[in-house]
Amino acid sequence: MGFEPTTPRATTWCSLRAELRPPFYSAKLGENPNHGTAWQFCNLTFAWRLLPLGSDHVLLHTESKMKRVVLLSVVALGALLASSCVKHPTEPKEPPPKSDSCCNGTLLIVPYDSVSGEIISGASVRLQKQNGDYSRTIPSDSTGALFTRLCPGTYAIRIATESPHKPCAVREMTITMGCNETKTLRVPIRCERESNCCHGVLIVFAMDSLRMSLPSASGIVRLWRGNAIIQQAELRQGQAAFDGLCPGEYTVEIRAEGYQLKEIPVRLECNEQKLLRLLLSPMPKECCEGKIKVVVRDSVRATALSGVRIRLWKGGAIIAERATDSEGRAMFDQLCKGVYGVSIYAEGYVPKEFVIELGCNQEIERLALLSPREGQCCHGALAILVRDSETGKPVDEAIVGLWAGGTLLRTKETDDDGQVYFGQLCNRRYAISVHHEDYYPFEQSLTLECNEQARLTIALRPR
Repeated sequence: MGFEPTTPRATTWCSLRAELRPPFYSAKLGENPNHGTAWQFCNLTFAWRLLPLGSDHVLLHTESKMKRVVLLSVVALGALLASSCVKHPTEPKEPPPKSDSCCNGTLLIVPYDSVSGEIISGASVRLQKQNGDYSRTIPSDSTGALFTRLCPGTYAIRIATESPHKPCAVREMTITMGCNETKTLRVPIRCERESNCCHGVLIVFAMDSLRMSLPSASGIVRLWRGNAIIQQAELRQGQAAFDGLCPGEYTVEIRAEGYQLKEIPVRLECNEQKLLRLLLSPMPKECCEGKIKVVVRDSVRATALSGVRIRLWKGGAIIAERATDSEGRAMFDQLCKGVYGVSIYAEGYVPKEFVIELGCNQEIERLALLSPREGQCCHGALAILVRDSETGKPVDEAIVGLWAGGTLLRTKETDDDGQVYFGQLCNRRYAISVHHEDYYPFEQSLTLECNEQARLTIALRPR
């Protein structure tokens, strides 16, 4: 069909090829058989009458050549206005995601066998952010378990193995990540051996090389295999014991305040029980008679806190550990001149650390006030009874350790009735370790609810 202006006054006809169709028009105003069809282009109205011509032609009836040029200009102007005012639909563009510049941290967790040093594949490694929504569990491979896109904060780690042929202890701990920080965490896992040759025992007995008596100070004994520390024990009354050892080469390291560092290699055969006697060489005595006394109290009630674990550091290494007595006191003696670090940890309280500079043979007493943690769920307790699995009789002098997140919180020795008691415990998951020279070691995990008063009976298997 063609279009003719509704008010033709010319005697000349011409043909113009054009296509004026949506979206070049914005609205159809109406139709009239006498006046044609009207379309509105950006508030400009054009009216046309339909003529029986070709569907793709527009006939313009004009009065003269000049009139025809003017009309063509009007049509072109109308089309231009239509194309400029009509907004064609476009695909919406999504703004680029705002990436947090501090959430590109990387953590590689490497669980390895504490005896052989081999990386454990197939372990279930869970990383969960405290007070956050990040939680992911992935299996470890030959290089460990890699977690990426980590934001700053504190994360809880849980490592467990599901293989029935090689059961391993469950490890739980925490780690703090900074802004875009990259860390590698090697975690020793104690696993039971398929072989029957991994029940070896090593007892370390140290003496003062000058007086041929027990060392005048306690210390820390570490057992190395390769480049990894597989066990650590406190040197008490000159002795430390390690069990569950497989055949192979080991290195014993002893650090005791007032004595020179001692390292010695040792080899164990299948299920061998070996007594290793060592002589510790004292440091020069001119300035090694110093003492540090720490008194720990509750900052709110001012009451003494017993059983609080206190560590004494020097040169980045732990040189001694003590637990406060019933009066909240702990003493470190035979200390040489120097700078020492003191770290205090008590369940249910905010940890405390400080530095002491000790002069020549100086005695210093420091009062440490611990602030209770917020909340009312740190008044739980755990009573443990240790018995012989065959006779049912209580086992005294067993060393019971209380762990949380891979950190040893406290150690206590069972009394004549085979019992120990841990108080001021918060609602969280704990691990219990029990050692006695006449029994196989024991480990167990449990979760305490808010202010729960729990009891646990442990049966030790005789060697």
